[in-house]
Amino acid sequence: TVAVSRGLMADLVRYEGFPPEGITAILNGIPDPRSHVASRGKECRKKMAWGDVPIVLAVGSLTEVKNHHGLIEAFAQVRRSLPEALLAIAGQGPLEGVLKKKAASKGLQESVCFLGERDDVPQLLEAADLFVLPSHREGLPLSLVEAHAMGRPSVATDVGGISEVLIHGETGILVPPGEEEALVHGMESLLRDASQRRVMGKAARYRYEQKFSHSRMVEEYIDLYQRL
Repeated sequence: TVAVSRGLMADLVRYEGFPPEGITAILNGIPDPRSHVASRGKECRKKMAWGDVPIVLAVGSLTEVKNHHGLIEAFAQVRRSLPEALLAIAGQGPLEGVLKKKAASKGLQESVCFLGERDDVPQLLEAADLFVLPSHREGLPLSLVEAHAMGRPSVATDVGGISEVLIHGETGILVPPGEEEALVHGMESLLRDASQRRVMGKAARYRYEQKFSHSRMVEEYIDLYQRL
């Protein structure tokens, strides 16, 4: 059995009874999204009519586990100190109507953009200043890997395999799950500090190249088959 993160592998052994000798971890990898994006961030901003305001991007299905409810609550606080900031949410799901009503109830109908299902996430990431992932549970989220590949710093909850991708204080900020104030602080601190975003973004890109490339994942699977 192959788990997509070491954290998931440990959970399968501890809670699901998988035999330790019959399971291994191979971290997910993705093809380089930059190979399909030729500096289209400004073009994307213009198309979306975002201008030069700070953009926070979230990518994921609109379901309870992704915790968009908590993200909207936190972003309402971010807007009090950074009123020009926008939150863009890419994805579809059963909670779309509920989340739109929640945003409206917070007075955020003009500052929270629901983008629906997208096939241009790399362009959206290039246009954004910051990626956010507030999930309650995760395996090893490819959206976070993609953000790293695009050189974007991230704020994410410390669940599942997220800490195997995001290095706290180096490629982004890890926050405890369910702690709204920590999520607010993480977003605000990075939105206010362009130089820190650049440094973390470069570190994120380097981590992708070293640990999460598609070729590295393929090589590890080939090695596993050969050993078996």
